[in-house]
Amino acid sequence: MRESDFKDFIIRDIRKEGGYGRRIEDRFSVGQPDMFLIPRLCPAMWIEAKIIAGNLLKPRPRQFIELQRLYRPPHCITYMIGWKDDVIYIAPPDVSVHIESCTKQEPGESVGDLIRRAFKGETSDRT
Repeated sequence: MRESDFKDFIIRDIRKEGGYGRRIEDRFSVGQPDMFLIPRLCPAMWIEAKIIAGNLLKPRPRQFIELQRLYRPPHCITYMIGWKDDVIYIAPPDVSVHIESCTKQEPGESVGDLIRRAFKGETSDRT
């Protein structure tokens, strides 16, 4: 799957459940996250989407900085979301996250349900 197809899939799935999703693409804005989402029953969130090569979900350095700057709980949060071998993984932004440390999509689980599960289970205090 191409990264652009993955982003489209996420937006469609969030909208299908009644949430809001929009791709944010500006080739002149270095580090800008890929999407802005408001999944049902969640705060607004900025998302950086990646196709995972190997076993690491990692943003570029400037993307990581922007995700940290945009994190404004409880109203707006940030995540990295990745796709590998037909499975979606989600994690709070970090320099690098092994997929075993991510919240992993369960078979048949929607993107919105995965995000809600990750949000509900998040216990780390990001600053």
